[in-house]
Amino acid sequence: MYIDKKKYLELIDDTIKKGRFKDNWDSLSYFRVPQWYKNVKLGIFIHWGVYSVPAFGSEWYPRNMYIQGSKEYEHHIKTYGEHKNFGYKDFINTVSGLLLFWCNYCSIIDTIKEKNERN
Repeated sequence: MYIDKKKYLELIDDTIKKGRFKDNWDSLSYFRVPQWYKNVKLGIFIHWGVYSVPAFGSEWYPRNMYIQGSKEYEHHIKTYGEHKNFGYKDFINTVSGLLLFWCNYCSIIDTIKEKNERN
């Protein structure tokens, strides 16, 4: 799959034109942060998935690893071998250790949340 860069950039520009904000800091300066956000004592944001297993590039790894010539493709071949022998689906079986870590992390978050709710 190949995306024409020029068409892709045109799509981005078109999306910006239709959106609430423009692509400059002045436009963003009119945004007002909601009060509930200002009152938050603790905020945690985690973006995690199977793509975290190879820990290379970004969350676009699953797509880019199949595009010949991309750095993800080259990394995948060098590190894991050919796709026919080890594709993206094969990362799923390696997640179990990370899930244990994730469960421990959630437990810590719950403890912090409970502490904050008491205060």
